[in-house]
This record gives sequence, C-alpha cells and structure tokens, in this order.
Amino acid sequence: PTAWYRVRKSHERFYEEWVSKPHPDVARAQLIDLAHAFLYCRAAYGFAMAEGHMDSLSKGAALFTYKKVAYFDPAEDCCGAENTRALRSMAGLSEDAVLCTKWSIKAYKPSFFVCLDHARRWVVIGIR
Repeated sequence: PTAWYRVRKSHERFYEEWVSKPHPDVARAQLIDLAHAFLYCRAAYGFAMAEGHMDSLSKGAALFTYKKVAYFDPAEDCCGAENTRALRSMAGLSEDAVLCTKWSIKAYKPSFFVCLDHARRWVVIGIR
C-alpha cells in the first residue's frame, strides 16, 4: 500500500508538466471524453467517495486506518443501495440508467456496475 506514496512525487511532476502545456496531438473531444469517464472512476468508490472520505491522501489513509474503529466505517458499513445512490449522484444518472451493481469489500471480489450514459451513447462497465 505504500508504493503509490513512494512514486507519487515523480508522477506528480509528470502530471504537472503534462497539464501545463498544450497538446495539439490530443483532440479536445478526447479530453472531454476522458474527463467525463473520470466521473465513473470516482463513482466506482460509491458512498465513501461521494461523502469526501477519499478526497486526499490523508483522508484516504484515515479511512482505512483509525476510522475503521469508529462507530461507522464508510467503506465497509454502507449498504449497496446507498453506494448505488452515490454512483447515480456522482455520474448524473437516472435510476433506470443503472442496469446492474455489485458492491463488495472482499478481496478478489471487486465491486462493479453497468450503466447507460444516454447523453454520450456509452455503455459503461466500471470495476473497482
């Protein structure tokens, strides 16, 4: 779990350098699609992400360490319906656009969802 933290600085420098200059080789429509797809990446984390428990490295670390002993663990104690509500809210989806969800906290049993993004004409399969 610490590998990400160790390489974060080099990745952060690369990211800052990349976003600081124009990229004529990447079409604007592709960048817009990528930004839109990122909404689904975040939404795959359901309630914990929607409530801000994963907005920073320190909040994420707290969520998976000392907050686990608290009264309510947003990553583990949240029901599937609440995670689906968070998915719909973060991705701007109607109830009928979410075709299937499976929320899990077990190792090797990833959470996933299938939904329709009618505005973009996408079928989205999200796996966490």
